[in-house]
Amino acid sequence: MEDKNFSLELPWTIEQQLKAYADAKGHTERHEILQQSWGQNRRWLAQMLEFTLAGFPNYSQHNETHCRAVIHNIECLLGEAEIHRLSPTDCFTILMTVYLHDVGMCITDADRGRIIQSKEFVDWIEQMEQSTDSEYVNAIKALKQVSYKFQKTDNTVETKENYQKLYVQKMEVFYALSFLISEQQRKHHAEIAAERMNQWVDDPAGLRNGFSMTGIPDRVFLMISQCAALHGISNLEDVMSLLMQLPECDNGFAQDFYHPRFAAALLLIGDALDIDNQRFHPFAQQQAGRLFNKQSEMHYRKHHAIRALQITPERIYIRADCQDPSEMRQLRTEVNWLQEFIKECSYQWAKIAPGNFCGCLPVVDFERISLGGMPMSERLVQAQFRLSQEKAFRLLEGVSLYNNQYVYLREMVQNAADAVKFQYWNDLDAADLDTTADIDLCR
Repeated sequence: MEDKNFSLELPWTIEQQLKAYADAKGHTERHEILQQSWGQNRRWLAQMLEFTLAGFPNYSQHNETHCRAVIHNIECLLGEAEIHRLSPTDCFTILMTVYLHDVGMCITDADRGRIIQSKEFVDWIEQMEQSTDSEYVNAIKALKQVSYKFQKTDNTVETKENYQKLYVQKMEVFYALSFLISEQQRKHHAEIAAERMNQWVDDPAGLRNGFSMTGIPDRVFLMISQCAALHGISNLEDVMSLLMQLPECDNGFAQDFYHPRFAAALLLIGDALDIDNQRFHPFAQQQAGRLFNKQSEMHYRKHHAIRALQITPERIYIRADCQDPSEMRQLRTEVNWLQEFIKECSYQWAKIAPGNFCGCLPVVDFERISLGGMPMSERLVQAQFRLSQEKAFRLLEGVSLYNNQYVYLREMVQNAADAVKFQYWNDLDAADLDTTADIDLCR
């Protein structure tokens, strides 16, 4: 028999808070516009984000699944009490900022043309061609190849076989271009997302009514683009500088106020916390093929290593068991950045959070990390041996080891003499063994 007194309690969300304003007694038309605009824009942006897979098949998911995870992280970070304090325009701004921030990962035909023809791309190719990363070097080699081993003959069968070999070589160019273009787009995807929002504001007719800005001031959308652009900056000092340049508070749309710094900070934290081990679709490796490179594999294992992830208004609790030192260091680096960013924001929290907020940012608990099931100390996790490429080559060249630049000739002759002596000794030793064997047989 059904228990009529039973009620299922679900956590309060930012979307529910926005809808509650639109449904509340005494609400205005502006509350409804914010709610309706968000509903339409969410569907439109979600469809757009599905195209990220085409340009980044070797990356973790950056579609709506990622956006929902980021929003969930923000909601866990705030807690229900603080979500209830969000203004209507704050709710709208936070949700829109999250859904916009990775739109720049949708690579258009214009993006490809811009990248290939840019001086930045040419300079970057020359730089990476000298790198020690074999994936970049091989991709650039395939991209620059201008001659192919192909010979057309009168034999139809042989000609077809030659064409097949040619097609395989051309496929390498496809993989190379896909990889290099995606790497260039990734570096700028946050600012590209902001530029697209700005273009939509300037020319809304170009969106074919898919994106809703009806009645809402352009300045709100332009501010959302600035909030989304911040997540593409890795240098902590630059991030904090730009964050504090955003307005602390501004007039909202529904007779309220909203807080751009707050929305931008929440995006950065929520995005950094999307480290759970469901970021890669099981079909990702098969779809990406050779584009699923060593870097992709490392990121896949990094996410797969997560064993515990708890986000509350008081504490962020993370535990991981990595299988490789590289993924362990990468995870430690990312969490370190998050810890430092939260610390810096905590110092400025009174100038970031809305004035009616009672809470503060949580502490990050990530002091335990394992490597193959074995707990690792913080010092061992962070330990690295670094030597710049320039110094390494100078060392190999013998700089500061010899006073005379021609000493290498003496070294080569000495090495050759040592090799001859070593080989002579081995031959002599082998001859002695053969003689002994002969004597034993005679006996």
